[in-house]
Amino acid sequence: MVYTDWENNLILLLSKESLSYVEVDTLKQLLKMPLDWVRVIGLLKMHHIFPNVSVIIRKYIVDETNFEYGYVKLKTMANLEYKLQKEIANEQLQHQLQLIEILNTAEIPYALLDGLPNCQTIYKDSLHSPYYDSKVLVNYKDKGKVIQCLQSIGYMPNNADVNLDTGDRILENLKPLDLVKSTEMKFLSIFKIRLQFFPYSFGERNLQEDVTEELLKNVQILTIDGVQFKVLLWEDTLLSLCVDVYKDKKFNKDVSLFKYTDIYRLIKSQDINWDIFIKKVKTHNVEYLAFEVLYEVEELYY
Repeated sequence: MVYTDWENNLILLLSKESLSYVEVDTLKQLLKMPLDWVRVIGLLKMHHIFPNVSVIIRKYIVDETNFEYGYVKLKTMANLEYKLQKEIANEQLQHQLQLIEILNTAEIPYALLDGLPNCQTIYKDSLHSPYYDSKVLVNYKDKGKVIQCLQSIGYMPNNADVNLDTGDRILENLKPLDLVKSTEMKFLSIFKIRLQFFPYSFGERNLQEDVTEELLKNVQILTIDGVQFKVLLWEDTLLSLCVDVYKDKKFNKDVSLFKYTDIYRLIKSQDINWDIFIKKVKTHNVEYLAFEVLYEVEELYY
């Protein structure tokens, strides 16, 4: 896919993992053009891909002769943003490890979603997948136990009236639940954990299916700093990412570019079993959703 303006084309190139010879030449030409550099920086922040800018520049830009002054500001900001995200990532990791430890100790079935799994598998770098909270998929029947575990380490539900009882398994009760904790860290004043009881919001027609329980029986184990944590299988992760993009398109209209990048890099870095993936999307009757998003990823990055 080629955008109709220079600034967006530059953003797309800066979001990629690697560039072809033609793309490198295009990148250099764009960096020498009188672009709207304020817009460029705004787009990079909006799409959450600033950490990748430093990587691309260091990898492909050697001779900076005749580059626009705006490029110098872009490079400076990208380097500062990279250092900032590194500090934030280190603080986030401390909270993540504490969360993992308490869930593992309590032997509660779970799977971490987004942030940390993406950083460790898709990007191999904690800076590249922006997250300021942690999403955890758990069984609805374990809701009370999980909340009590998190309260024991200082987290409190956003909703002061939250009921630890599970109650009826209806759509209202299956909505995500946020718990927050104040911190004394340098950059993160609070850290949020979002409990999800259902992996995909397809509507009430699926509530009788034990989807979450089945997913959590077939998780895979990853390791960070010698600590093991659980994530969904890659096919389930891919479907979850596709659903997230589709929901943003439907309800928010605008989709951050990094969400497409997550899907592209997941497909590129992991061995997706496409037969299993197709079977899953057919089971949930969401072929249109998954294939529409994957088509857009192909248009952007292939």
